[in-house]
Amino acid sequence: MEEISLTLRLRDGSKNVFTESSKAGDLPSLIESIRTVQRLSNQRLTELVEQEKASQASCKQTSAPCDDVNNDYISASDEDGSS
Repeated sequence: MEEISLTLRLRDGSKNVFTESSKAGDLPSLIESIRTVQRLSNQRLTELVEQEKASQASCKQTSAPCDDVNNDYISASDEDGSS
């Protein structure tokens, strides 16, 4: 058995790990595992975007400070082209 693994590292330092097994040397099984990991990670990212949208909407409705909501996802190393 082989494993496909994807780790999402969130701004708060937490991680979401998605792992799927596939049959060793079996390309169709490997492709299906990749698709599953992609689908699961996309679902999680969609949840995070929806939470962020809801948070921004609630900040606009109240006069509460919302500094966390406006943080960019781009790190300093991404902005200058180095990674």
